[in-house]
Amino acid sequence: MQAKFVDREVELRELQALWSSESPGLLVVYGRRRVGKTRLLLQWLQGKPHIYYMALMASHEVNLARLAQQIERQLGLEGFSKPTYPSLDTLLEAFKNLVGKRRLALVLDEFTYWVRSEPKVLSELQLFVDHVLPQTNILLIICGSIVGLMHREILGGGSPLYGRRIASLHVKPLKPWHLKEFLPRYSKEDRLRVYSLVGGIPYYLQLFKPQLPLRDNILSLFISKLAPLRNEVEILLHEEFRDPHVYLSILSSIVKGANTPSKIADYTGIHRQHLSKYLKVLEELGILRRVISLWSKRGDYRISDPLTRTWFHLIEPILEVLEAEDYASALSYVLSNLDHHASQTFEEVAQQYLMQLRAQGKLKFTELGKFIHKGVEIDLVAIDHSSKTAHLFEVKWKALKPRDVKSIAMQLARKATYLPLRDYSFTYHIIAREARLPTPRPDLQLHTIREMPL
Repeated sequence: MQAKFVDREVELRELQALWSSESPGLLVVYGRRRVGKTRLLLQWLQGKPHIYYMALMASHEVNLARLAQQIERQLGLEGFSKPTYPSLDTLLEAFKNLVGKRRLALVLDEFTYWVRSEPKVLSELQLFVDHVLPQTNILLIICGSIVGLMHREILGGGSPLYGRRIASLHVKPLKPWHLKEFLPRYSKEDRLRVYSLVGGIPYYLQLFKPQLPLRDNILSLFISKLAPLRNEVEILLHEEFRDPHVYLSILSSIVKGANTPSKIADYTGIHRQHLSKYLKVLEELGILRRVISLWSKRGDYRISDPLTRTWFHLIEPILEVLEAEDYASALSYVLSNLDHHASQTFEEVAQQYLMQLRAQGKLKFTELGKFIHKGVEIDLVAIDHSSKTAHLFEVKWKALKPRDVKSIAMQLARKATYLPLRDYSFTYHIIAREARLPTPRPDLQLHTIREMPL
């Protein structure tokens, strides 16, 4: 199934700028599995002279032979695949001698598979990049899904390719407001629920059938015997890590509430000296994030990847039920806990929304975060130090009545007195799933989910 192509305007502009420069160079494209890297590159390559090759988790010889065949077929270079090339640099130098100064894009997709099966391919590629690529007009693009390996072996300081790329492009999940492209018939609330389940990964969103109600999609994608997303998190971790159980135990500890390094070490038995390495890798993958409250140095770890959070919150607790094939009970459990699950995602969506408002020039702030101090908590505070203003946001995945709105606004006004901001003006906001607004007050500005572009 080819993932639907949505948005990616910024990425396409960046790729086009590199192409239009008419200069040779190495571009590194990376991002988690299923995020749409290949779809992006294929979209961009349309109408451009190019070679596209997807590497296999196979021997060095197999990948060299297949790459030579693809070059012969896609450029019509008859006989190019007949020789046996001993290394990637010799193959690419032979390729360069045939194409001369022609402007070409050469894409080596899933290059991390090749590196994992034969690490010396990195040094061979380095030889080509150092000594041959500058003499060409080739834009060489290597792309990979094993993000940890990309950081260690290609982007990291110890890599043979370190410092040799002209640019790198990290392809990230789509924003929540892009879900309407996949599920136009769904309500905004159901689209938020879908986002809480799988995030903005195009491939996963493509699996949802827009003509079916959400409960039917949950049954077929997460619960039934052949559900494609039921074991997806375990598959991702096994592909990424040689010791996935260590990472699973860390994630499990955070779900259980052990979300600081000391608590995680106590829960898992992993020595603090080694734990920081594992936590850093999970952050690089976008599975974890460290949340530091405003005016605090202490941070808590949270699972940031929606699908991973879904697995731990909604699937792992019912593994025995799924094994017994009691799908009705499993579906009932997921549906009964879905809104609580979505409420945790809703605050993150609200934060993304505020960042979008800033990018559009509709809200000005220089600092954004949660405030926690001596039992007082404000979901989000956006501070503009230049104008000495602060916006306080309460985020509620609820349907609020007018009296609820008034009560929350009054609570925000009281909480504002705890902020260490002297001579600042405060504005109070509510971001809710639904809200019936009271009579307007000059000190109360309201935003509801229906004003968010979901």
